[in-house]
Amino acid sequence: MKPIFVSGAFIVLLLGAGCVHFEQRMEIFADGSAEVELHYAISEESMRGLESGQQLIDTWQGRASTPANWFANEKAVRAYLGGDGIQVASYRQQRRNGKIHTTIVCRVASLSRTLASGKVGDFRLERNRQGNFTLSADLVELPSSSAEVMGQYMAVCQDLRLKLEVVTPSEIVSSTAHQTGKRRVSWEYVPDGDHSVFLRTPEIAVTFEGSGLNWR
Repeated sequence: MKPIFVSGAFIVLLLGAGCVHFEQRMEIFADGSAEVELHYAISEESMRGLESGQQLIDTWQGRASTPANWFANEKAVRAYLGGDGIQVASYRQQRRNGKIHTTIVCRVASLSRTLASGKVGDFRLERNRQGNFTLSADLVELPSSSAEVMGQYMAVCQDLRLKLEVVTPSEIVSSTAHQTGKRRVSWEYVPDGDHSVFLRTPEIAVTFEGSGLNWR
């Protein structure tokens, strides 16, 4: 399982772990570099549940993947994220209010190069004919959402919270975000009480001005 909102946190929706808070923040700079911050808050019981849920994810994806609890081990984090222009700037873990909080901050020399590696998410960065840039996500399509399956999802998604925030180097032209500012957008999903995330695959995309941004 990748350490990212798209292939990570949305897959966590299906892990059966429950009681998981995941936030990812990506700040893109004018020189094409970026800073990515990942924050996990999960109970110890749910951490154990991630291990059993991994088998389900591997079955859906049709391949073995990175262990779901990879983020709980600093050595594993540095081994997985290192290289491809990524520097793990800091790793911090603490126990607070019955949960294990893990915060990982990565510095990215070239966002386009790093996105191609897939290490910080299944994102795409493309330039359109107007010269603007669009950062979008290739989301994992959710399995069938029949009434029976919906009930199973909701049973394991109590206290689950997912958030993605993107800060752009220039003014935002358009986005699919729940909240949009001049240079900041965010998406937040709290499945407990809001079933819509299971009815359709969410769309994540933000377009920002490309003037003066000569990235390769």
